Amino acid sequence: QVLEWQDELGVLEGRGDALRRDFREERIYVLTPDGHVLDLAPGSTPLDYAYRIHTEVGHRCLAARVGGALVPLNHVLRTGDAVEIITDDGAEPSLDWLAPGLGYVGTSRARAKVQGWFRARDPDAATRSGRELIARELRRMGLEAAVLPELARRLGVADEVALALAVGTARILQGALLRAADAVVFAALWPPLAGLIGGIAPGLLDAAPVSAAFLIFLAGTGVFLLAV
Repeated sequence: QVLEWQDELGVLEGRGDALRRDFREERIYVLTPDGHVLDLAPGSTPLDYAYRIHTEVGHRCLAARVGGALVPLNHVLRTGDAVEIITDDGAEPSLDWLAPGLGYVGTSRARAKVQGWFRARDPDAATRSGRELIARELRRMGLEAAVLPELARRLGVADEVALALAVGTARILQGALLRAADAVVFAALWPPLAGLIGGIAPGLLDAAPVSAAFLIFLAGTGVFLLAV
């Protein structure tokens, strides 16, 4: 009925366009396999849809179909999409779902449920997952395990084990880990400039959402120092 009403707005001139625009901005409306309509926030993904149905459907989500075709779990849904979630009893959430740049979850409801799952995990399993994610990101950035104590210090935890546990329970998210790693790289590559920035703007290297490489580029061109 909602979709029919939206189609009927097409016969209205001017006002219909405005109503349709407002309608789309506030919520999107997707179809379940049974033909029911679910409302979601704009920008929602199949994972948001799965957690909207039931927490366990989200936790056990393995894949998704939209309009009968397999789509990535970070696919952005649109009004009128027919969504089907494929689950498996052995499936479980991934820490990647919480990485802001990957776009797996768009709603605070789904994000909170994913974080809740990780925070309720067995500490040993959480620590293993945290170590795996940290090792993967360090490899991607070309860093050695020797930076782990400095990462732990910057992120406010006692040691490497506490860091792995905090990452594995989603208390420290991937974005914060990467920013801290960027700061370590920057401090190692250009100590004099890192010291200068630290003196002018304490905490900037820990909090800045830009990469170390970008800061080095700006500093090399003089733009960064001018901006400061």
